[in-house]
Amino acid sequence: ADYPELISDFLGLLEARQIPFVVVGGIALLQHVSGRNTEDIDLILSAPRLGEIPELHICERTDLFAHGRFRDLRVDILFAEHPLFQQVATEFTRPMEYQVGKLHTATIEGLIILKLFALPSLYRKFDYDRVAIYEADITQLLFRSGRDDKFFLDILSPYILDSDRAELGAILSDIRSRLARTKKNRGKRD
Repeated sequence: ADYPELISDFLGLLEARQIPFVVVGGIALLQHVSGRNTEDIDLILSAPRLGEIPELHICERTDLFAHGRFRDLRVDILFAEHPLFQQVATEFTRPMEYQVGKLHTATIEGLIILKLFALPSLYRKFDYDRVAIYEADITQLLFRSGRDDKFFLDILSPYILDSDRAELGAILSDIRSRLARTKKNRGKRD
């Protein structure tokens, strides 16, 4: 399948129908970090607007998200009705250039927030393949962000368990240590 073409077709469809959305996930990550492959698209979109996209066949739906297919393209929707997703959509996006034009896209900080929010659930499901990908993404994004860990944890706190906040704090601390070691080793070689 020609994923770039499918993604452009799907995004063009949303634009033509004037359905507001924010690009998140791997496609948004590619705007900030090079070398990440993705064969799906992740969006923040209002749940009631799904009815306006009959070409999107929904495979799974919960209160927070929906997974569907647009032809051969996997589409993951985070519902804008969730207050954290709404906060990312309003405070942590900016227009970025795509083949179909400028689209609202999650900032580095917005992507970090979403990936951190997903991590506890992935750990509980023992989905270590995705845990590894998310933690690698967070590492690359943190390297490019000027925000400290408390900034992210304070935003997430109303939406996660205290035990998850502590665990995410430990994960962030571990990532920061690795980044510091990399910087230190890089400095020795320069």
